[in-house]
Amino acid sequence: MNKITVLFSLYMLAFGAYAETESDVSELYRLSGLKTQVEQFREVIKTTINNSKQETKLSDEERKAFAKVYDKVFEPRQLQPVVMDALRSNLQADDIKKILAWLRSPTGQKITQVEAASTSAEGYQDMLEYAQTLASNPPDEAYINKMSELAGNTNMFESAVNMALKIQLALMASAAAASSDFSVEQFNQLAQQLQAAKPAIAEKVTQITMLSLLYTYKDLPATDLDPYIAFTATPVGRKFNTVTMDALNDAMVHASKQLGVELVKLGQDMRKKQKS
Repeated sequence: MNKITVLFSLYMLAFGAYAETESDVSELYRLSGLKTQVEQFREVIKTTINNSKQETKLSDEERKAFAKVYDKVFEPRQLQPVVMDALRSNLQADDIKKILAWLRSPTGQKITQVEAASTSAEGYQDMLEYAQTLASNPPDEAYINKMSELAGNTNMFESAVNMALKIQLALMASAAAASSDFSVEQFNQLAQQLQAAKPAIAEKVTQITMLSLLYTYKDLPATDLDPYIAFTATPVGRKFNTVTMDALNDAMVHASKQLGVELVKLGQDMRKKQKS
């Protein structure tokens, strides 16, 4: 075999391994529910806006303008590469194959389905209604303990708090970069205020995260829930949850940076219209 043939063979082997890994990353993105969650970001944001209708002084025209901005910023085709790059960069080929084996299992598919349903706009609304029933009809202690164990295995509380803080910082940083009226000193002051408010933010985010956990898995039987909790306790399970949370975090921060810029522009346009 001559040198050219050897080099070509090595290239084809490397390309074949790369193509297989890329195919596995794409399947992981789909089977894990990340694709569905990224596609649902916009609708959840819109639902939040509509729910705040009575709490804000925005006109219907202004609310539509904000919705248009969110449509642009949370466009799934913009966020998908961010998420997939995080998966590609932080998971080894062997990790991905083990995770895919779990996701393809009947129990893994059930878990993905309930998680995807809970992150939809309808699921968000249902969760708010579910929250209203907890005082009169609280879950039993065993179920609460299972959710606490799941949260511990997946580092859910800390990840959610860090995401909330990063999103706020991304918004402020992009606003500082987009607005000539916003100085570096003002940004630093806001960042300090945000850090000072971290305990209060952490308490609120932790409550919301626990509510989300209680709501998401409330209808799953123990025969599905227990194997899932066991999987999250394994090294690959922990890695999977860490990487997927970080991937969604990256996507939200990416969107938040653009959102800050777009909201500053929108605010400037609204002020111009009010003066004219």
